[in-house]
Amino acid sequence: MRARSSWVWVALVCAALGTSTSDADAKRRPRVVWTDVSIRPERPDVPPVVKKILEKEGRRADWGRRREQPVEAKVEIRELSAVRDGDVVRVTCTAVGKIPGLGAAKSRFTYSGRPEEQRKLEHRVLELVARGIVTRLADIARAHDPGWRVGSAP
Repeated sequence: MRARSSWVWVALVCAALGTSTSDADAKRRPRVVWTDVSIRPERPDVPPVVKKILEKEGRRADWGRRREQPVEAKVEIRELSAVRDGDVVRVTCTAVGKIPGLGAAKSRFTYSGRPEEQRKLEHRVLELVARGIVTRLADIARAHDPGWRVGSAP
């Protein structure tokens, strides 16, 4: 009962101040700017979808302490293929994400399903690849932050 009343108290204080704990965390975290999202071979429908996923996952990731300048990253989708074999379609995606001057991360996923669900499978694979890239790039950014250490508050 005591733990419950403590959380209620915290919620009331945050409501009275007009902020939430997630707002406070967002102000402390660095902003991430996706400077380039490209795909080889060219498919104009894919980069906007990937950029939307990257921005969503980028807000969730822990990039370390807030910096003067935003973290600039770019992603290149090197492969996005769908191969139909009988009544199954296999979607494969490979991508490389980079933070210039810090490092790179590569992610690859393959999903299979029904041919009529190909677009849905492509979106799911792009989401998984983007999530993997963002997570790894956030790890790289934190590792290069001199003030960050495991267990420290952001």
